[in-house]
Amino acid sequence: GPSCRFSYWQPAHPLAQRLLRRFPDAALSHLPGALTFCRLAEGLADAYPRATPSAAWDIAAGHALEEGAGGAVIAEDGSVLCYPVRPGWPVSGFLAIGDPRTLRPD
Repeated sequence: GPSCRFSYWQPAHPLAQRLLRRFPDAALSHLPGALTFCRLAEGLADAYPRATPSAAWDIAAGHALEEGAGGAVIAEDGSVLCYPVRPGWPVSGFLAIGDPRTLRPD
């Protein structure tokens, strides 16, 4: 099954749980977020659900890398991930997908 890569504190989040229900044989990997984006871009992982808020500067490079490799990064509600112009540039949870044609949360 798909090798869903999670950063080390994410597996209990509802988005991660939906993916695990859909892909019960998925292997979990405990990597920091930046390395997870790299694994997705390399084709060595299929999904990176992130539940906790972060700052745009923490994920923007990984987002660009992922899209450049043919993947996608979407907001928890399935919309395009946007970077709000507010103090701290906060970004809520997201889902990075290695191949958007084959892996979507239910």
